[in-house]
Amino acid sequence: MSTQLKSILKVNRSDVESFIGHSLTGSSCSKDWFRIAGLGTGSLVPIVSQENPNRSSERSSKSLTRFRSQAMRWCVFYGTTMIDRRILLLLMAIALSASAQGNKNIIKQLKDLAFDEKVEEARSLAESERENRSADDPELLAALSWVARGASFAEDWKTAQAYAQETYKRSSKLAKKDDVDSSPMLATALGASIEVLGSVYLGTGKRDEAITFLKDQRERYRGTSIESRIQKNYLLASLEGQPMPALNPDRYVGESPPVDVQGKVVVYYFWAHWCGSSKRQKPALIQLHQQFRDQGLVFVGPTKLFGFSKSRKSKVSETEELAYVEGSWQKKHPLPEWMSKPMKQSYFSDFGVSTTPTLVIADRQGVVRLYHPGLMTLEELEAAVVPLL
Repeated sequence: MSTQLKSILKVNRSDVESFIGHSLTGSSCSKDWFRIAGLGTGSLVPIVSQENPNRSSERSSKSLTRFRSQAMRWCVFYGTTMIDRRILLLLMAIALSASAQGNKNIIKQLKDLAFDEKVEEARSLAESERENRSADDPELLAALSWVARGASFAEDWKTAQAYAQETYKRSSKLAKKDDVDSSPMLATALGASIEVLGSVYLGTGKRDEAITFLKDQRERYRGTSIESRIQKNYLLASLEGQPMPALNPDRYVGESPPVDVQGKVVVYYFWAHWCGSSKRQKPALIQLHQQFRDQGLVFVGPTKLFGFSKSRKSKVSETEELAYVEGSWQKKHPLPEWMSKPMKQSYFSDFGVSTTPTLVIADRQGVVRLYHPGLMTLEELEAAVVPLL
């Protein structure tokens, strides 16, 4: 790269923000279309618009690629005058905003396609992204991981394995170099690829291989943000039919003494105070208790502290968070007195609680009969519990 070009590119965030008048992390760049004159053509290229934020990702990607190329030509052609530095800063600001919006839209589209099991559409969209990104771009890897997930949902094990293996190979190599949690997209891609590869083993009748693979990956990524996710999949493959591990809590939330689980059918409800789904699960648990409390059904609600109270921005000490949960939170979202609420920081990693709520049901002998990440309806709970009573 020439010295001239390096000089032009040495700009900082405050320069960009002061020039365009607001933070790049805020709302879209303008109330109207940004239009930048095309080099030597006089044409106008629309880049970001509030009026039409959901235009196709293909058009957005092509515009952004053309835009970046044009910006580089301007750099080399016009030199380092102040006015051209300002033009470049504006180009960079708009390109960053357009890129972030495009990435967000693409991931959302792929997520929707995956859950709808539209595998070919997801594959086509993800493949179109390869043209504009390096092979190790974390956002591309996250996109490919959604194709793998969609294929696993559809039980298209061949496609799921192909995309999961590629994602795993590239993301694990990148994680070794830069750390798993250096990028949320990288953590998403790596965690998802491990999850899908485990599902492929299970879906093709290779349970032992799934357990071995997931156990190895759990040890490899212990202490990272994806540990709980890997443990969840390991337990999905291995916990049912095994004795329920002892909880050994550090404390209890409020005045909730331990319940006697000996000879009882137990519903373990892993919850988080910040989680809306945990709150939505509670009515079904209360009704289940009302129906079967006299038949030997008991409830335990393990949880942990998260380092914040009302929102993720309100960082607090353990003492302050516990006071919040036992005080104003409990008044607003009361958990019943008949539910024991043990607390320990390792619960979520030990029991693979990357999804809240997670429900575990053990029979009268203390053997796990169901391990279920996510919400369950009353009907689903009844179907799992009644045969054990």
